[in-house]
Amino acid sequence: MSPSVSIIINNYNYGRYLGAAIESALAQSYPGVEVVVVDDGSTDDSRDVIARFGDRIRPVLRENGGQAAALNSGFEASRGEVIFFLDSDDLLHPDAVAEVMKVWRPGVVKVQFLLDVIDAEGAPRGSRFPPDRRWPGELRELILSLGTYPSTGTTGNAFARSALARLMPVPETRWRRQPDSYLILLIPFLGEALWLDKVLGCYRSHGSNQWTMEELSLERLREQLHGEELREEALREWAAEFGIVVPDDWRLRNPNHLQTRLASLRLDPGRHPYASDRRWGLARAGVRAALRAPTFSGKKRLFFALWFLLTAAAPVGVARPLVEVSFLRSKRAGWFQRLVG
Repeated sequence: MSPSVSIIINNYNYGRYLGAAIESALAQSYPGVEVVVVDDGSTDDSRDVIARFGDRIRPVLRENGGQAAALNSGFEASRGEVIFFLDSDDLLHPDAVAEVMKVWRPGVVKVQFLLDVIDAEGAPRGSRFPPDRRWPGELRELILSLGTYPSTGTTGNAFARSALARLMPVPETRWRRQPDSYLILLIPFLGEALWLDKVLGCYRSHGSNQWTMEELSLERLREQLHGEELREEALREWAAEFGIVVPDDWRLRNPNHLQTRLASLRLDPGRHPYASDRRWGLARAGVRAALRAPTFSGKKRLFFALWFLLTAAAPVGVARPLVEVSFLRSKRAGWFQRLVG
């Protein structure tokens, strides 16, 4: 018998996108997909949108508690053996579930697929998410050696219920934001993770996303750094359970973390969260991490290495445009977009 599937949509004040997300979940070609829609205390028209779908979906209406609480509520209300978490501003293609289930097998805990990036109106932006190439070798080894791996957020992944049951409920206070980081980091240690090299959905980039910015926000950069601290804390807490040893310099192996850290130090040193950081120390660590990153193309390794050196050396007035071109899609020329995704 084929495994049962649940698509859990978590929503907070994204009523303008929610209907399209629900329609994409209901349009799946795989038979019998359960669609659970969690509204986390929205104050816009989200609940009116949910009501329009009647008994075609299972609504979970709760007071606002953050994304982790919404994921926990959706998981508790669902019944599927395979779980797709769909952000309410994203979309799944009609064959997304069917394609994932073609490769699903016992022992698999996660299947990841590609997403096309679209804008707020749904027009393609000409890029895919994640931009980096597939991981080489065992994903668990890559996480420990690189501090990260190419991944989407919750959209773009299918998870085994049995594995999620070991990690959930997600700690709601600690992971009120970015709970996908917790799940995506830890679940590969529970079984086999697969990369499906197919575009099976859309990631909507509209400026209010957790992972993308249209205008440079130093507060968002510091929030990302705090998220990295939480990831390391969670991994170390689970290390004995997983039977792994986490390197002492684990975060300093991650070129994306080091890029964010150097940007924060150069542009707002007074509020930078790490008093011991020095720009040339971060630059050296960044160059080393970038050149060793097995999921980066050769061109991207070179770009990152040069970025670290130039951003460390440049006056603040020059460093800021370097930070902007790296973090803001709107500042990137076509050649740059093709280079770094």
